[in-house]
Formats: sequence, structure tokens, C-alpha cells
Amino acid sequence: MPTGRAAATCRTVSPDENEPQSGGVYAGPFYTMDAGLGGPIKFWVAVAAGESAPQALLRVEAIPKGGGEPSEPAFYVRTDKATPVPEDSTEAASGPTLTAFPGQIFLPGKGQTVKITVTIGDHTGCFLKAL
Repeated sequence: MPTGRAAATCRTVSPDENEPQSGGVYAGPFYTMDAGLGGPIKFWVAVAAGESAPQALLRVEAIPKGGGEPSEPAFYVRTDKATPVPEDSTEAASGPTLTAFPGQIFLPGKGQTVKITVTIGDHTGCFLKAL
């Protein structure tokens, strides 16, 4: 299992963000989440190329509307790596080169917030997205 440190705070992902970064971890795409409520969506996580990590660990929790205790977490371990290519070729030239771990996660239903904590090697990032 990865041995990263816990993220100090979670980054709240705004509606116009697609591939945010937190604690050295990149994740996305966030803009497709509304289409996958209550089911699976494609979701990749990544670190800067050259970082040595054999796997990624994702912890996904649902937080009820108005707060309260999060759901029991779902854990995902990924070992397959890929290099994501941004859709916009100008973004590909200016953006970072990443080592990504592609896959899927299951989302809670509408009106909840999904909390995704990702550990890849020594990097831990945390993302909050209202659904």
C-alpha cells in the first residue's frame, strides 16, 4: 500500500474546474460527475511524471447534504499506469506530463458531496465535489 501522508485540508472543486491538483496529486475529470450520479464514472488520478509509485489508493466517501457523518468509505487500488493526453493540443504543450492511474469510481446520488482522498507514493491529495 502507498505510504503517503494525510492531506491537511481538502480542496473544494469548483464547477469550472476539471483536473485540479491537491498535495501533488492531480485528478479528473470532474466535469462529468453530474452525469454519473448514483453509478460508475471514469476517473483518473496522477502524479508528475518521474515520481516513483507502483500504485494509487483512492478512498471515496459520501457526505450528506447539510453535513453529518460521511458514509463508509469505498477503497480502490490501482496498479495500471497510463499517460493522459489533454483534449486541447495547446494544453498538452503547456501542461505537466503526468503518470496516471485510470479507472472508475462509483458516485453517490444527487444532493451529496463526494470526498475523494488519493495517495500515490509520498503524495496525498483530497478533493470535495458537491453533486
